[in-house]
Amino acid sequence: MHLPPPRLPYDWSSQNRAELAFSDALRLKITLLGANPPVWRRLQVPIGFTLRSVHTVIQAAMGWKDRHGHRFQVGERVYGISGADAEELKDSRWITLQDVLTQGVQDFTYQYDVPGPSVHQLRIESVTRGDATNQHPVCLDGEGASPPEGGGSLVDFEGHASAGRGAFNVRAVNARLATLR
Repeated sequence: MHLPPPRLPYDWSSQNRAELAFSDALRLKITLLGANPPVWRRLQVPIGFTLRSVHTVIQAAMGWKDRHGHRFQVGERVYGISGADAEELKDSRWITLQDVLTQGVQDFTYQYDVPGPSVHQLRIESVTRGDATNQHPVCLDGEGASPPEGGGSLVDFEGHASAGRGAFNVRAVNARLATLR
């Protein structure tokens, strides 16, 4: 797989944020907070993806089936699927990664209930100019198996993970991501 080199280090000044193109791609690192051993994925995702699309990408990258609620915390705002029980929730279909970056945000969180809430830090590591090779999500690297949905708490998962249950497989993650196209 050939990937164009990222622009590193990224200059987060407002002038450069204004020059972002809708076809650019972001390199995101997603880390499950509190996991021992560590669980993380490094993904390349088009900058035009909405947070709802990022949720779908994370589901595929972690091997989950979208059976629970989710939320993104970007600065003071919370995004997800709005409903009667979530008055403060903004709809995640209407904010893109470009919007997040344009606000000057580099780190934000994603919460998914697997079945207890698991919190992930999302860090924008770099921006790559868009071209035909980076307009679909791709997993670049990662570590650790994800907790199974409905498999108990993060503490329960740590016992299974330390016993060698499951492992990270970049090919399997990219095969799941390829189905999203």
